[in-house]
Amino acid sequence: MGIDVVCYDAANLFLGIIAPITLSADSSDTIFSASGTTPANTAYVRVRKWVDAAASATIFRIKKIQLNDSAVARSYNDDAHVNSYVSIYYNTTTAQVIPSPIALPGSIINYNTKIYDDPNADRVTNAGGFWKFTAERYMRLRVSAMVKFAEDSQWGNQEANMTIFREDGALGFTRYKEMDRFEAQVNPLPNFTVTLRGTADIELRAGEGFSIIVQHTRAIDPALDGDDGANWVDCEEI
Repeated sequence: MGIDVVCYDAANLFLGIIAPITLSADSSDTIFSASGTTPANTAYVRVRKWVDAAASATIFRIKKIQLNDSAVARSYNDDAHVNSYVSIYYNTTTAQVIPSPIALPGSIINYNTKIYDDPNADRVTNAGGFWKFTAERYMRLRVSAMVKFAEDSQWGNQEANMTIFREDGALGFTRYKEMDRFEAQVNPLPNFTVTLRGTADIELRAGEGFSIIVQHTRAIDPALDGDDGANWVDCEEI
């Protein structure tokens, strides 16, 4: 079993494998390093795990990757953004009002408080009060989010959903994956709280982004719960 560093060009074509590392069964919590030369025109790399037949029952996890490569750095022209492992967490304590009726795609939740953003690469913007994560390179992310509405009595026979939308800058927002849905109830409790939470994986190329968007069927504008920890989003690179 081991780890390979696989190189691709800007058109996502495979260029080669560098820096293979073979692991032993007792390599837990061990730091490994290797060196190699990236092929010409390398735009990004992926770290790939492999397990051979002799170790087919072995499971291991890569906790953190740090790659320093001047060729890749030049392709992005920004050392702070080079193959940096993404791990972010944002929340909001603002009782954001979700307008009604809502035209598609819906209301973008504004997670306006940064708890952590590793590395601090300015991938998140809040322009116009709308939260958006933008990738500066190819990446796959596992995104988890939660939206909690304040208690009220207006949820009878109403529905709501939370969806991750991808934004590519040219086509605008397109629906990617629905993360959670609240189905209509005839007689909910007088003071009823709707909470939407879910997890989805998303693939982004350079310049593409994502936002968390909520839609509902209510005629009266609901507001988010303003308590700390009630509305949040986090994501990690996978």
